[in-house]
Amino acid sequence: IGAKNLAEVSKKFDTVLLHISTDFVFDGNKKTPYLEQDLPNPTGVYGQTKLDGEKAIQQVLEKHFIIRTSWVYSQFGNNFMKTMLRLASERDTISVVNDQIGTPTNAVDLAEILVKIILTDNRQPTTDNFGIYNFSNEGQCSWYDFAKKIFEINNISINLLPIPTTSFPTPAKRPSFSVLDKSKIKTAFNLSIKSWETSLETIK
Repeated sequence: IGAKNLAEVSKKFDTVLLHISTDFVFDGNKKTPYLEQDLPNPTGVYGQTKLDGEKAIQQVLEKHFIIRTSWVYSQFGNNFMKTMLRLASERDTISVVNDQIGTPTNAVDLAEILVKIILTDNRQPTTDNFGIYNFSNEGQCSWYDFAKKIFEINNISINLLPIPTTSFPTPAKRPSFSVLDKSKIKTAFNLSIKSWETSLETIK
């Protein structure tokens, strides 16, 4: 409903809506990177409500950009990277799942593409650029791989153990594979996207 309200206000004032969505709109059963046109099939309430928001925007407003992203982290707020660094200061051993595959997204890189979209003149109703886009950094890894790289970059020595998802149950089911294909956004906005490892090194 919140996304729908924003779309209605945007339509009223003839402006463009830039909306952030998630890889959780997919079920994770695919084995190759998800394309924007792949059929969403969320497995939980979070993914379903995000998908409902996407649909509400599409029904109300032509001038929209919906950006699906994944595994967002930064030096600010609460996120996986900061949690790993905190746990490393408290424990000698950390267990992290190694059978969920996706791509970390540096929030700075995400912010930069959002600004680029804003600065691109897409206000004409005839633009071909409005619609849904995927964005994350390049490459793929497990949460275990992500944690290992975080500790490596920060010169932290810790006993890191890979575990299956079944050993770390959570109330919300996460997609086992949620790598996003970025071909569409790279072509539309002439982007060169950093690998997740390279980008992670910029905020150590």
